[in-house]
Amino acid sequence: MSLNLQTDDTKILYLPLKNETLPKLQPHTTLTQPEHGKLKDIASDTFDVCTGITKHAYSAVVLAEILRTLKPGGVVMIQIGKEADLKSLLTDAGFNGIECNTRDQVTHWTARKPKTKVVHLNPEVESKQVSTSYRTSPTSYGRFFVTYPGIDIDALALHGSTLLLPTVGVGNIAQIAMDILLTTLAASSSSSSSTSQLVKIGYINDRNLVSGVGNDGIKARPKKKKQSTIKMGALNAAMEVYWHADARLCLVQQRSAVRIGGRGEFVRNLMQFIERNQFAQIVVMTSDYITKRSDAQTQQNTKLVYFHSNAFDADLCTALQQGNVVPNLATKNAHHPPRRFLSLLAEDEPMMDDVKKDEDEGFTVIGHGITQKLYDECVQRKQSVIVLCEFTEDGDNTLESEGYLDHVMKLVTGLSDGNDDEKKWKDAIKKWKHPYSLSFANGGALPSCIY
Repeated sequence: MSLNLQTDDTKILYLPLKNETLPKLQPHTTLTQPEHGKLKDIASDTFDVCTGITKHAYSAVVLAEILRTLKPGGVVMIQIGKEADLKSLLTDAGFNGIECNTRDQVTHWTARKPKTKVVHLNPEVESKQVSTSYRTSPTSYGRFFVTYPGIDIDALALHGSTLLLPTVGVGNIAQIAMDILLTTLAASSSSSSSTSQLVKIGYINDRNLVSGVGNDGIKARPKKKKQSTIKMGALNAAMEVYWHADARLCLVQQRSAVRIGGRGEFVRNLMQFIERNQFAQIVVMTSDYITKRSDAQTQQNTKLVYFHSNAFDADLCTALQQGNVVPNLATKNAHHPPRRFLSLLAEDEPMMDDVKKDEDEGFTVIGHGITQKLYDECVQRKQSVIVLCEFTEDGDNTLESEGYLDHVMKLVTGLSDGNDDEKKWKDAIKKWKHPYSLSFANGGALPSCIY
């Protein structure tokens, strides 16, 4: 990668290890390692080149800030020890054209910020219309999960906790259940004496997530006497991440869908978030059409099923089974045995093609949105994951969501260690609280004049 660093034409960001200087070059801005936090104060697309000297690899946050401050097509050059491999970190940050060479026990890495190109809808009338379609680069981890100001993600100790994640599904069962849970936890945190509260720690930002914003997603419905004093106006993004320390729960609320064609990329980005924070268990909440039930499930009026990976402890499903939640075993027809017993059948007997099977556990994998792709990725990467799927229909499913949430919490209770802090937050939940925004769902209440 050849460069022409003329100081008159090129703005250089210099990140020395201590007090090293650049020979024959005058950087526009110099920040030593203790000053890297000042990167966030620099405007985007400022520098043509960033060159740095370091003993240890830059964090994902620092690389994301470097990418942001570089102009499209800008170059980053890093000098580091021979043993350090920065390729994966630079790729995750969003750089391309990555090269390296080693001289005198020092490795010199170079990479470029992708150039943004405009794609015209019709080249023949290029001069007569405004283009509104742009090529976008894949979302890097540094841009995928964005923490809110003042949040130190490392200090939260997410390692070993449980991730609770709803996906967009039929009747919005999982989304409503998560909103009710977040509203209840937020209300109990504000009213209890516990120092641990529900904290909104960040949001998911991905090019495949449909953009959206709303008001007061987890604000409890006010009582009539206090309705005039309640503070409204808190904005909620399309996909937000919350943390409750006592419960050891990381809760994600997905309020908008992932575009068709981008689910695979979105799930891979989500798996980076999961693996970096080393969650002990992943609980996926979803729903599917009631017509997807097998004949046996229809006869037994099954409403809620589960399936899980090999890495998940099946003994933890006891509480679910006591609540009439059954495993979604793979079936060939109405009375077909689980997939793990199929070796007893003739090899020429065909399997159903309209449902997905989990070869290891004998489950039928169902669910809307990203559920199936997320489950497959978790299985391949040996993650401990369980999916709870409600069979339902479109419409007002508020009551069904409460019942669904009861079963989810039974499972979460089984996953916990049972320490004193966890007992406190469970005791604080005496009754589910509905968010005020839910009162406007399905058009709100009917006008009294029609009666």
